[in-house]
Amino acid sequence: MSLIILGLAVLVSIPIYKNYRAYINSGPGGLPHNALGWLKATSLKPFGHEQISTEMYDEDPNQESWLAPDGPGDKTEPQDLKDLKDADAYELEPLENILPRRRGLRPPTSWHFIPHRQLADGSPLHIRRHSHAHEQQVVESLYNLARANPGVIALDMSPHERIHQALVVAPALRSPHATANAALREIAHVHESTDGSLHVVLAPADCKIVITHGWGQRHPLSHPHRRQLWKTGVTSLPKEYLMIYAPRSEAEVQIVMRIVRAAAGFMTGSRNIKG
Repeated sequence: MSLIILGLAVLVSIPIYKNYRAYINSGPGGLPHNALGWLKATSLKPFGHEQISTEMYDEDPNQESWLAPDGPGDKTEPQDLKDLKDADAYELEPLENILPRRRGLRPPTSWHFIPHRQLADGSPLHIRRHSHAHEQQVVESLYNLARANPGVIALDMSPHERIHQALVVAPALRSPHATANAALREIAHVHESTDGSLHVVLAPADCKIVITHGWGQRHPLSHPHRRQLWKTGVTSLPKEYLMIYAPRSEAEVQIVMRIVRAAAGFMTGSRNIKG
């Protein structure tokens, strides 16, 4: 009998250990990078939601867009995508040229919701090996964006990740809407030295554009109605809180930064973001 119990204990412990290792391998961010953090991250699993539907954005009364300021029918080619020169350069679609559609399938993401990470194209190691240069370009571009917009955008420690620098609404600027407060006034951050993906907060109409064109997905703990997650000490994120997939090329860096600029405009209420 004791051998049977021992065998069952081993069978149960193997998937638990693998799950723990998956949490540790996702890197630090948001929760302690240890067994206590893993337990809390695991306890959040029942609170996850699907991440690619867009009906909630159609239902939002705010239909302003920073990616398509003249509305989704706008056929003007975005100036900051006009001169893309790259082996993987994207052709802007004639009827939907707000953003090109991202090539390939959506990458899988981490089983745990905190930290929320992209696992592919391939694995975290693949991303680090092949996209580190692109990740650094995005990080540099975020810093340049803050420098180009003093008094509007600032750099500060991410209130969500607590280990990365993030673009935030400048302290002297009032929050233009409730979403900015619900997002703790954070505009965007990059998951440096892990997967190179980002989290950004976009206008509802722009969330729909980004999701339908394949550039990102909603955070699984995002919800249309902000609420406390039962006995976890965690509050749900606003529905406008999105993961943007790690750029795989120079062209995709430019596209990702166009999305970040749109997030900066929405979160500050400004139509004059420079950089």
